Amino acid sequence: METLSDLLSQASRLLQEAPEESLQIAQKARNMAESAQERLSASLAGRLEGQALRLLGRHEEALTALHVASESAALAQDALLENQIRIGCIDSLCVIGREEEALELAQILKERFTALYSPVDVAKVWVNIGNIHYRRDEYPQARLCFEQALPIFE
Repeated sequence: METLSDLLSQASRLLQEAPEESLQIAQKARNMAESAQERLSASLAGRLEGQALRLLGRHEEALTALHVASESAALAQDALLENQIRIGCIDSLCVIGREEEALELAQILKERFTALYSPVDVAKVWVNIGNIHYRRDEYPQARLCFEQALPIFE
């Protein structure tokens, strides 16, 4: 019998090459974790589920999965993971035309990651904001955002 850890590893490994298969495994892992009341594992499985849905272009469903995963992380009292999961929501919100909401979420996450002393996550948010500006053909603003992130990644 596959363990929860095995399922999470398998879903993660397959994510880029086989997102549909990864999604099915992540859903199985989430169900197993929820049944066992393992909130942290449920949040990790939910994040994989959301990531697979995003890769499949199913952004509305991805937002729901990521929201549930973020709530599970909050219940597990893991504030960093709770907010890391929400980074993926920025792009999905933008893709479905909710750009202003995406920018509002990005601002909230920048503040939270700053308070959590997580500069790499702040940089990821800056890149997401830059991507929104780039999609809007606002290249100078996009460049400024990317320049905010660059020193952190170097």
